[in-house]
Amino acid sequence: MVTSTYTLRFKRHRCEMQQIRPISDEIIENDEYDNNDSCRERCDAQWKSDFAMHFQKSYDEDFYEFPLDGSVTSSLRNFTTFCRITREKVTCWEQRCHIRKENIPWTTDVHICLLRKKQFERALGCLNKTSDGAHNECNVLCRNVAKKHRMNTAEKEYMTGLHLSSSNIHQYRELNKQCFFQICQLRCREELTRRVCDLEDRRQAIDVLEDYYRNDHIDQLHFLTISGNGAVFPLVCRVLLPTRYQVNNAASEEVEVAMESLSRSIRNTIDNMVIVAS
Repeated sequence: MVTSTYTLRFKRHRCEMQQIRPISDEIIENDEYDNNDSCRERCDAQWKSDFAMHFQKSYDEDFYEFPLDGSVTSSLRNFTTFCRITREKVTCWEQRCHIRKENIPWTTDVHICLLRKKQFERALGCLNKTSDGAHNECNVLCRNVAKKHRMNTAEKEYMTGLHLSSSNIHQYRELNKQCFFQICQLRCREELTRRVCDLEDRRQAIDVLEDYYRNDHIDQLHFLTISGNGAVFPLVCRVLLPTRYQVNNAASEEVEVAMESLSRSIRNTIDNMVIVAS
């Protein structure tokens, strides 16, 4: 049985908080780093300690990756600090754990600070303007629609044809809800962006957000594929992915219809919001 990727990687969504193992001071204070499973954990523990010291919040309990936490985008100073401690963590992986640069795993902070730092810096102003709406109105909307989201008949038939085990069927359903929530959050924030940001800032922010969510979904699919469970990745999770990852069937067409309906709900919700741009 393969545990869902977001549980393994402790992904934090506003939709649902996962149980996180607390950081032990002993882990941080132990300097005997080596190339084993505990080494990266020690680097991560130091990173979380540094994060808590600067941002005055627990990364495990208070920080959200989706939508991206406002504490990171609220100022260039905060963003720079977040990326500095992330780079220190990656250096720890490389020097103390002997992880080659090409083997550095994809994580949201690595994506933001190492792979797309310049793009995020250019989009900070617009991301900051839409942060409150993403974490409040968009969150309420997306929690509600994710709870109500059900697979259509065509997708149920598609899933049956995959001949999944009962545990993998459960995983498919859970990932389906998670991805629907994520896409809702993305589309809602994009709609906010169109309302409150200037044209040039709007384009940069939407590109950054699309890329952020897309790479997360690619990473989840990659994890499942290398463990022999790529079929567990639901159709709705493939919506943001390049064409080569799409599945061409009636179920996918129904998913597209659901996405269009979701977009209408988002526009109607935001039409009723009072948006105050800072």
